[in-house]
Amino acid sequence: MKRLLALLGALAYPLAVFLALKYFEPRLVGASLLLVLLLRYRRQSRALWQGFAGVQRLRLLGLIALSAAVTLSGSAMLLRLMPALISLSMLLVFGHTLIHPPSMIERFARQITPDLPPAGVAYTRNVTRVWCGFFVLNAAVAGYTALPAGQAYWLLYNGLLSYLAMGALFAGEWLYRRWRHPESRP
Repeated sequence: MKRLLALLGALAYPLAVFLALKYFEPRLVGASLLLVLLLRYRRQSRALWQGFAGVQRLRLLGLIALSAAVTLSGSAMLLRLMPALISLSMLLVFGHTLIHPPSMIERFARQITPDLPPAGVAYTRNVTRVWCGFFVLNAAVAGYTALPAGQAYWLLYNGLLSYLAMGALFAGEWLYRRWRHPESRP
């Protein structure tokens, strides 16, 4: 249930920010986001902090720092840059696993197939690279749409199109894997 609420919160972020900026100052929206982040991680801090890899800690601290910067500066632009920062942080997490294996996709694959063959390891490494490319492109588009003139585009892209693109990549890889590697089916 907690994961579902977190997912719904992530999905609703662009619409919530868009609406909040119509009625409240960016400082208040940033402070609210900062409070949510701090409460969420304080409640789980010891267990999460001990289990976080260094790169994940950096990701968390970046989100908290950006929220604090919005609170202090009152910048709506910084608030709209959050989706770009999240994509860059995902790039950091996935890219880190390419330097320090196993790759992120291999970690997911081993949950289903613990004895992943060498060809599977190579394949999952390539899929992790594809996701890294996706995160670069997504961050670039999300950052571009954060410009003041593109508020409607920001909402459309970050609230819908980026999720559709992510789903299409996920589904496309799944279909390709089923077609190209039928032996990998559980």
